[in-house]
Amino acid sequence: MRSNMIDRVRRRMGFDNGFNVDPVSVAGGLSLWWDNNVEMEVLFSTPNLIEVESMMSYLRSLQENWEENRDANTTFFHQSTLQHRRNNNISKIKNDDRVWIVNEEGIRQTVEAHFKNLFTTSQHRDWGNVLDCVSHIVSGEMNDGLTGPILEVKVKEAVFQMGGMKAPGPNEFQGMFYQTYWETILAEVQGTMKYFF
Repeated sequence: MRSNMIDRVRRRMGFDNGFNVDPVSVAGGLSLWWDNNVEMEVLFSTPNLIEVESMMSYLRSLQENWEENRDANTTFFHQSTLQHRRNNNISKIKNDDRVWIVNEEGIRQTVEAHFKNLFTTSQHRDWGNVLDCVSHIVSGEMNDGLTGPILEVKVKEAVFQMGGMKAPGPNEFQGMFYQTYWETILAEVQGTMKYFF
């Protein structure tokens, strides 16, 4: 059943051939896809064996060569790792238009474009499921107070809680000035509040 679903996805992705190993219990399965221009023969398979066997055979060959040559320094291992790294690269990649890209700069641009597109969108995102997991710190009542109109009473309360010589205003007048001349400068303060909020 799952192989049929995987085969449908494989065909939609434009690959001609595929080999599937179904998942067992909670272990994930394995699916290998390739085009007709690639020769592939599946010799043997069990869940999770293909990659592990490949890496194990690489490490086993390193150990056998070291035992034969009795190379006590790291030169042999260093050269072997460099060779493995040279073989472990992307030589071609299909872009979004299903065209094979083979040059290094084109491959880099294709990968970069894919991930930029993956992490950006021009559509509206629904954050509901994500935000449902975040606990609410601001209550509805607190939000109403924060987004509601600026009340003169609250501004006056804040001004009179300031230390007289502690908090200079934008025009370099200390809190004592605003407290002493509150009734005189009230209209100016209200205009400034409307400008800011």
